[in-house]
Amino acid sequence: MNTEKVIYESKPFVCLGAAAYALLTPRPSPLAIMLSFILIGCGAFILDMRVQARKKSTTAMNTLFYTAQPFLYIGLAIWAILTQSTSKVAVACAAILFTCAAVILKWRTE
Repeated sequence: MNTEKVIYESKPFVCLGAAAYALLTPRPSPLAIMLSFILIGCGAFILDMRVQARKKSTTAMNTLFYTAQPFLYIGLAIWAILTQSTSKVAVACAAILFTCAAVILKWRTE
């Protein structure tokens, strides 16, 4: 596999990994939390576009993430509330994540 292909395929997972790392640092700043959620959204968006483009040849990792996406959002929201409950930004981001998870689950049941 050439270098360009490796970078291209790993981009959404790098976004998700960087976001997870930023969220797991002790006392992340509100800006870091907000940017982490943006990175999570970017990684999810990239994976979703790839799943749509590769409907017939999805990898197990893409399918797993696509299936687990709303539950990851719920988990991140709960984690943000439990660890950063004094931060208004974290609580607002958690509310957004709960809403996004609910919308995704609603769309998938229609």
